[in-house]
Amino acid sequence: MKYIAIVGTNANLSYNRKLLFFLQNYFNDKAEIDVVDIKNIPMFNEDRPLPNVIKQLAEKIDQADGVIFGVPEYDHSIPSSLKSLVEWLSWQIHPLKDRPIMLVGTSLGNLGSARAQQHLRQILDSPGIGAAVMPGNEFLLGFAESQFSNDGSIKDQKTIDFLTQCFN
Repeated sequence: MKYIAIVGTNANLSYNRKLLFFLQNYFNDKAEIDVVDIKNIPMFNEDRPLPNVIKQLAEKIDQADGVIFGVPEYDHSIPSSLKSLVEWLSWQIHPLKDRPIMLVGTSLGNLGSARAQQHLRQILDSPGIGAAVMPGNEFLLGFAESQFSNDGSIKDQKTIDFLTQCFN
């Protein structure tokens, strides 16, 4: 299986980036996971032509079996950089249509990214996008600052076991 894992923020320090790299390393015997950063994607503007970086990402999505979004939470929602990406991917092209989507997320608070994941789920389900967001088994990791060891591993085995259940 081949997956594209999208880091849902343009921030330099991102626990969701750490989470996606953990997925990439931990499940390397089960799947090929290509972690994609959105730092260099311009904000959506329908007055501009579709950027090459978006065309390239759409190609990767088309060739993947599914997409994993690492969903941070800001002000009870997704960050503007992630919303902008989804807008690009639903404007002139539609690589997310019927594509299996897994949502994972971590945040500094105790709820992980529950509200942001719900918001992204609603967005991805909208008529112009039509993604196939996998139901249930959402992976939410709270208190992100204390969850990762220095080498990027998740510290708690029960958390890893639940992540494995969600991934499987």
